[in-house]
Amino acid sequence: MDERLAGIQERFDRADEHLAVLDDEVGTFTENIDRRPVGHFDREAGEYVFCIVGEPPPPRWGILVGEFVHHLRAALDEMVWQLVLLRGGTPTTGPRGNGFPILDEESKWEARQTRDKLKGLSTDDLAIVESVQPYQRFKGASEVMWFHELSRLESVNNADKHRFLQPSYVAAAPMQKVGEDGALFSIKPIKDCGEVDAMQFRYVQARPRDDRTEVARLPLPNAGPDPQMEMQTEVSLEVVLTDGDPKTGTPRLPWGLIRDIRAFVEDEVIKKLAPAFDG
Repeated sequence: MDERLAGIQERFDRADEHLAVLDDEVGTFTENIDRRPVGHFDREAGEYVFCIVGEPPPPRWGILVGEFVHHLRAALDEMVWQLVLLRGGTPTTGPRGNGFPILDEESKWEARQTRDKLKGLSTDDLAIVESVQPYQRFKGASEVMWFHELSRLESVNNADKHRFLQPSYVAAAPMQKVGEDGALFSIKPIKDCGEVDAMQFRYVQARPRDDRTEVARLPLPNAGPDPQMEMQTEVSLEVVLTDGDPKTGTPRLPWGLIRDIRAFVEDEVIKKLAPAFDG
């Protein structure tokens, strides 16, 4: 990478240091979770609730992820800064200063704020910046804009500025097939369950509750006084960063997508703009 982009490379290196620590800690933590659900009857809801027992992920992961996304977001802004210098301009700071826009609507591309952020870039630079905007992938479908790597980056980075990113668990799914019928899950009524309709079984967006995490529910409309069931399978729990309270906060970033964001920023943005410095 050109020496003028050394700061960007340093940011990638620092982000990767955080990622290596997180990989090690998340891997060790999740490997040691007992994924065999235990259950209890929620009489108010009329549902049997299956939970994973164990401590929630450590809060410090939120700090590390916040620093990770900060360096990626800053790398994008620094690239714009260096491009302005390369084109003979003087970068500016402040509310109307230079920076890398992340846009979920095509109409925002022509907005004054976007023009201010990109002032001083060449036509070729602008074409590349526009080509990677989230609205390019999901034109006319703003409800799925969240799935774009840059949209996730912006969302997590903005949330981290004002609120603590709390590690939690997200929706569970079967790890393996069990039972003679080859079903993806196997439920065994023990007592007082009444009529059981396995088709009503559903996984839920898992959230920690003290020392346990709810992962699934099954309605028991005709339950007796002391329903007891077993769920004879293991489940997979993915770590997710939530916005604020892990019990009620908005999920911001599933752990499995963190590498996708890192790769997109470098491969689809920085590497496409970097050849401008070769001349």
